[in-house]
Amino acid sequence: MRRGATESIRRQRARAAVLLLALLAAMILPGRVSNAAGPVGPGTRDFAIVTGLPDGLPTPLAGAGAIRDASVIWISPADGIEQVRYFIDPASSNLEYGAVRGKPVAVATEAPFALQLDLESLSHGPHTLVAAIDLADGRTVVKTARGEARGESLVFAGEAAATAADAASPLADCAPLACSQVKVAAPYTLTFDSDRGGLEDKNGVGTGFTWVDKPTAGGTGYIPANLEVNATAGVLSITTTPGIAFLAENNQDNALGVGIDAARQVSALETRLVNFPAMTGELEQAGLWYGTDDDNYLKLVVISEPEGPRIQFVEERNGALQQQVVTPVISLAGGSAQLRLRADPVRLAVTAYYGLNGGALQEFHTFQTPPELFNSDSSIIDPAVGTGVFGGVFASDRFLQGVAVFQFDYFTLTAEAPVLRAFLPMLRFGQ
Repeated sequence: MRRGATESIRRQRARAAVLLLALLAAMILPGRVSNAAGPVGPGTRDFAIVTGLPDGLPTPLAGAGAIRDASVIWISPADGIEQVRYFIDPASSNLEYGAVRGKPVAVATEAPFALQLDLESLSHGPHTLVAAIDLADGRTVVKTARGEARGESLVFAGEAAATAADAASPLADCAPLACSQVKVAAPYTLTFDSDRGGLEDKNGVGTGFTWVDKPTAGGTGYIPANLEVNATAGVLSITTTPGIAFLAENNQDNALGVGIDAARQVSALETRLVNFPAMTGELEQAGLWYGTDDDNYLKLVVISEPEGPRIQFVEERNGALQQQVVTPVISLAGGSAQLRLRADPVRLAVTAYYGLNGGALQEFHTFQTPPELFNSDSSIIDPAVGTGVFGGVFASDRFLQGVAVFQFDYFTLTAEAPVLRAFLPMLRFGQ
C-alpha cells in the first residue's frame, strides 16, 4: 500500500480513537458548561490558502493529498480582508513577528487576493509559501503551506503527520519528579499563595507544576533560580532567559506545565499576567502553551513588538510554523492580561481567548489542529505518565539585552464534557 494511503488510514483511525474517548468521557463527566468563555470577538472566522481550476471547487493547500501545478492561489473566504502579503521562503526571524516582516513577493489588495506564482523562478526542491492576511479589524492572520518545485509544477503534499516510527521513545523523562506525578485531574488550580509541591522555585517552594518541557536543543530546561513563588502577593515570578521554542531554536527555559487528559475532556487552560515589566519591543513574551513538545504546540502570549504589545496565537507543527494570528497593538495601562486556551478533542480545535486590564474575556481565534494534540496514538505515550499532552505557562526575553520578570497571578486547568451530537456521523469504523 502506498505511504500516502497508509497515512490517510492512520489519521482516520486516530481521529476515530479521539472521538470514541470523547464519547466515553461525555457519558462519564457530570454535566457540561457553555462552549463560550465570554463574548465572541470580531472576525474570528478562519482563512485558508486555496488553489483550483477556474470551473472547479477550490482546494486548500493545507489539506490532505498532493496538489500539482498550483500556479494560481488565493485566500478563502475573502470577507474582511484588506490585503494579503505573500512570501516565499521568508527568514525565520521575520516569522517571529506576529504580522510577519520582510519584503513580500507580492501584495494582493482586491478579492480574491490571488497570487500568480512564477514557477520558473523557483529552484527545484522544497519551498514555504506564507500568506500574511491583514484584516480590516487590525488583526493579521498568517497561514503557511509547504511544497516542492518539480520542473514546471509546485507540489503541495498536504499536512505532514507524525508517525509512531518518527516519534520519540514512549519512555518519558519526567525528572525531577516521578512520572506518576505528572498528569493532574481537572479542576486543577494554582494561586501561588502556598507550597503546592511539584517543581520547586529558588527557595524550595513547590510551584504546583509537574512538568517542564525539555528543550530539544539540549539541557533540562528547568532553572529553579529563575522561579519564585511570592505567597504574600500570590504570584509566580519567572525571570526570563533568551530561550524560545520557535522553529529550529528549541531552547526555551522554564516552560512549566502539567499533564493533561486531552482525549477525554474539553480542556481549558487559563492564566493572568500582572505587573508587566517594561515592554521594549524586543519580542519579550509570556503566556500559555499547550502541546506535546517544542516542535508541536500552540502558544497564546502577550508579546512586545517594536510598535507595541500585542496578543499572539501561534501553532507550530512538526517544527514548522503552521499558522498564527496577532491583534493590533494593545494597551496594558491597567497592567493585566487574562489568557485562555480551550482544547476540544471532538472538533480537533483549540480556541484562544483574552481579556485586558480586568475586562471580560473575548474569543480571539480558533485553529484546527491534528489528533496528535489529543493523545490519539497510545503507542507513543509512556504508561507511567498516562498522557503525551501537556500545558502551562512560560516566559522569554528573546532579544532583550538583559532580563525581564513576568508575574503570573494564577493558573487553572478545567474540564468540560465533550459535545458530540453534531459529530457522531464522523465516526466511521472499519476504515
